[in-house]
Amino acid sequence: MLRIVEPLTEAQMRWLPPNNSNSIAWLVWHLAEVENNWVRDKLHGLPKRYPLGASVRATSIEQYPSKAELLAYF
Repeated sequence: MLRIVEPLTEAQMRWLPPNNSNSIAWLVWHLAEVENNWVRDKLHGLPKRYPLGASVRATSIEQYPSKAELLAYF
């Protein structure tokens, strides 16, 4: 996935498809967040953590981290 996403611009990452679909930025953030918190909870018994400051589900697209931050988190 990183190989496909790396060439995209910030605008392409944040582009919202019609019909209330999610942006590529949202999908990258969501996948990383779910995997990170699943491992923390199921394997280590630790509480959820949000290294980017908040959950993707609680953040508007205007507040999304940069592409570089999302890829580093992924």
